[in-house]
Amino acid sequence: MNDPIIQGIKLSRWYGVVMGLNNIDFQIHPGITGLVGPNGAGKSTLIQIITGQLQPSSGSLKVFGENPWNQPSVLRRIGYCPERESLPEHLKPMDWLSGLGQISGIPRTAFPELGIRLLKRVKLGEAHWKKRLGQYSKGMRQRVKLAQALMHSPDLLILDEPMNGLDPMGRQDIADILKSLAHEGISIIISSHILAELESLCKNVMILNWGRVIASGAKNEIRSDL
Repeated sequence: MNDPIIQGIKLSRWYGVVMGLNNIDFQIHPGITGLVGPNGAGKSTLIQIITGQLQPSSGSLKVFGENPWNQPSVLRRIGYCPERESLPEHLKPMDWLSGLGQISGIPRTAFPELGIRLLKRVKLGEAHWKKRLGQYSKGMRQRVKLAQALMHSPDLLILDEPMNGLDPMGRQDIADILKSLAHEGISIIISSHILAELESLCKNVMILNWGRVIASGAKNEIRSDL
């Protein structure tokens, strides 16, 4: 098996007296990994630590062999697609991507070519490019968020509940895009509170509940143990 891209050792995170993660040990390897658990299980806390938004209360976490907290060299290799909606409804997708790119240090001259490549990569049809984001369906908005996360060509893509609120066709569309990205060599972590949503997509699964790792490993082995 390949070396892990993420490793947590006795990792804990507390919010005052409330436990987010409780002394967990785990490894995540290249490929597509599902992070599964009910609401409040610790999925979002773990994602926030991996993406450098939170520090652990104790223990350690390494991403590509380094601590992601305040470490730009690690964070540049991570693309993050949060669950929350923050797309400005009055902008068109190309304007949104161009503005974000410039804030991130991508030169203005890279657009619109970069934006076109990104929107095609997430299979957002050209007929929708002139529409404002407020006119987009949930699935279309998810594609724009995914394009945003891919802008700096990350090695690791992390998606927090990307299937939430999508109809079956929308979920299949996102799954097909993620499979294509994984085929390009991008490692992907995708969280969900429903294991069945990820079964056709993920090779490996890690199940969390009450801030602890309940099971971790190959999808088929996990399913047979449940």
